[in-house]
Amino acid sequence: MKSILLCFCFFLLLSSIYSQDTTEFQFTKMITSDKIQNHLEILASDEYEGRGSGERGQKKAAAYISNHFRNIGLEPFNKKDATYFQSFSFRQNKIEQHNFQHFIRPTFKNKISRKDYYFQENFEMLNEKIELIWVGYGFDYANIKVKDKIVLVWLATPPDSILMKYGFDNTKSSEINSIKYRQEIAKKNGAKGVFFIHPNDAHFKLYQARNKMMSKLQRKPKSFFQELSGFPMVYFNINVAPNLLKLSKKKFDDFINNQTTKRAKAKINFAQSINPNLTENVIGILVGSSKKQEYIFVTAHYDHLGIMDGRIYNGADDNASGTSALLELAATFAAAKKAGFAPERNIVFVAMSGEELGLLGSEFLTNNLQIPHSSIHAVYNIDMIGRASKNKKNQLELYIVGTDNCVAQNTKIVNQYFPTIRLNHTYNSKGHPEKLYYRSDHYNFARFGVKFIYFTSGFHRDYHLPSDDSKHINYEGIELITELIFRNIQAAVFSN
Repeated sequence: MKSILLCFCFFLLLSSIYSQDTTEFQFTKMITSDKIQNHLEILASDEYEGRGSGERGQKKAAAYISNHFRNIGLEPFNKKDATYFQSFSFRQNKIEQHNFQHFIRPTFKNKISRKDYYFQENFEMLNEKIELIWVGYGFDYANIKVKDKIVLVWLATPPDSILMKYGFDNTKSSEINSIKYRQEIAKKNGAKGVFFIHPNDAHFKLYQARNKMMSKLQRKPKSFFQELSGFPMVYFNINVAPNLLKLSKKKFDDFINNQTTKRAKAKINFAQSINPNLTENVIGILVGSSKKQEYIFVTAHYDHLGIMDGRIYNGADDNASGTSALLELAATFAAAKKAGFAPERNIVFVAMSGEELGLLGSEFLTNNLQIPHSSIHAVYNIDMIGRASKNKKNQLELYIVGTDNCVAQNTKIVNQYFPTIRLNHTYNSKGHPEKLYYRSDHYNFARFGVKFIYFTSGFHRDYHLPSDDSKHINYEGIELITELIFRNIQAAVFSN
């Protein structure tokens, strides 16, 4: 009798597990590439103007997302105002004149393209005629008077003898520190600013990408924009240097080999202003059944770079892909609840704004939560999942960053259900040079000790370029990754 009873209990347990697994499979099949593609092609269309924070396109995207939340039955997270919007203000640098065609000189024939320079944005640029002076590698100012001048510094790797003399070597981290040193020594010698010249196109693009990343990390909604430095630092591609020095390309090649001193004058007119602006996170909640004091957050930023130099940065992968996944995850969990499979914990779906300006939306959200941070069970952040490539085994490469428990749970799910996904942990370290731990909205939860996992298909050649369009998106890949995220969230809303 006892053995019969044990067998019966075991049968019930298996039936329960099988039923839950069948239910999950049933609802994951609601997630389709067609639905994701429909959302993505709308959000990444020219009509949405690149979704720049505070701009018209971002407002249209916010309305689209909030209408979707309303239609599928999510409740507004902001119950006081009964709205899906969490508005916040920010200060934004607006470059009023951002073409170096304003460098006026008789021999200046070619305009400098915006793609051939970048700059650190927290400076108040000059508006006067000023002398430029070449200082070679920029370590030694002996016999060179640079007071009230702009120095041009050559960023090619100096000879080992120079590096060793000043305490540096030829490693990447040492190279970055040596650049900072050359900024400081120029300032100490009275220079009004530094124009750095990259030695080749690849070097320029690498540091341009790093500058974008560091601008996002360092920018703050208050202090960063209230103080502008009077010391400009602008970085140029090598093809610009001959024009700056009034040299032909051939003469410039001879010139840099000899590293002689060269002077030129330029009329600089490059003003900036600081403008206040308003943007919105869009937040909906699916109320749980039995654990209503606990929360799961699902996040994706929906803003991008807007319009720059007359070109629309549609941000199909960054991050219309993650936003589209979030919209379908919300619809799937809402449908499951209507079918009688409500989550135990609350699920909060957040489409963040201001991410491209330095994680401002998630910073504002986590600083102004109406619930304790300790009540958040886990965060699932989705940022750029639209360009997953396949390896030699025909598996999708998916990069993961997260806390150990979330990463372990995800690995278990992949091993059980997703043989066509290969998890890549390359970026899963606070010390990795690309700093992905700090570069998306999960970070502002992590700083409060909230466990998280971040899903991304990684970088590509169209990252932060106007060419990040919907025609390049791997929709079947997004569908599979979204199904994986659904399984992760499903496990979390019912876990102990």
